[in-house]
Amino acid sequence: MGIFLLYPILKEVKIVVSPTDHRKIGRLVIFVIPIIILLGLAIPPAVAWIYGAKVVLQATAQPQHEDKSFVLLQYTIEKVPAPLLSDTLRKTIATGAASGPVKVFGKLAKQGNYHVLTELTDRKPDGGTYLSGRLQNAELDTDYTVDFGLARFHLLDPENEHAPDPWVAQVNIKSGYGIVTKINSNRLSD
Repeated sequence: MGIFLLYPILKEVKIVVSPTDHRKIGRLVIFVIPIIILLGLAIPPAVAWIYGAKVVLQATAQPQHEDKSFVLLQYTIEKVPAPLLSDTLRKTIATGAASGPVKVFGKLAKQGNYHVLTELTDRKPDGGTYLSGRLQNAELDTDYTVDFGLARFHLLDPENEHAPDPWVAQVNIKSGYGIVTKINSNRLSD
């Protein structure tokens, strides 16, 4: 309603914009929008890297037959047994609402030297350490696979001939977003 009251006043004010001003504004928009998009993509990893809670996860390396200069890591928290699923997530899977990947949240707790998955739910936890991910095979009944978006690819040191197990990854987690900061074989050095 207020804009209609200002219309007679705005009608009298004439702002003259030349074609060169339109070009300058267009160029500014063309350069500013991609920068805003890039900043939006870079902020979550940066926040997790700087302010995230440090978590230590255990992983195994899948053997690579073609090229032995790298390994693909499989984190132990990504294989989820059925008893760790929350009741609401089980209902979602049972009703068939989970036709594709389902967004899930994995609650983590420290047991011994490593953090382990304590519960997998479809509702965002209020607090604590958790990772957000996607439940891949919701139609199965035994073990489920969750992709938490953690880095899997790791280059081996040229002096090492093989990839020993177990592997350990140090991950910083903030608001469900995890970023791998360190990957070592056998143990993490402090």
